[in-house]
Amino acid sequence: LIEKEVQKLKTYRYEEKAINKLDVQNLVNRSFDDTIYDLSEALIAHQTQVVMDIFNDLTAKNVDALTILNHLVYKMQEIRYTQLLLKQKKNKEDIANFFRVSAGRAFYMIKNAKNLSDEAVEMIMKKISQLDYEIKSGKTEKKIGVELLLLGGM
Repeated sequence: LIEKEVQKLKTYRYEEKAINKLDVQNLVNRSFDDTIYDLSEALIAHQTQVVMDIFNDLTAKNVDALTILNHLVYKMQEIRYTQLLLKQKKNKEDIANFFRVSAGRAFYMIKNAKNLSDEAVEMIMKKISQLDYEIKSGKTEKKIGVELLLLGGM
């Protein structure tokens, strides 16, 4: 995969013999997991423009809005469980073992859990649950509903 991406960049900049950061950002495909991670991080940081750019990029690549919503649910559950583990005085290693992730990943999970209050996570989960119900009952179109949820900063 890396070789294909490098070849694409070389071909694109064959005449100039130089590849810059913008070329990489515009031409190299990012993995879905990386993109969803960036979306959730931007959402937690209240970076609305970044959130919308990522959302529009995902939907342009035909990623279903419900898939995006499901990943946000997973992220919020992960944050909530991390908050509960922290209240039980669990450390980074305990959390890494609980989720079966690396210590580095556990560090960022703890950071996210500390950046959102318990009430904020509960409110977000309620909004997501309500939106899920509205989409599945036909009251709201899924792409518009998810977009409005993201614009609201959850």
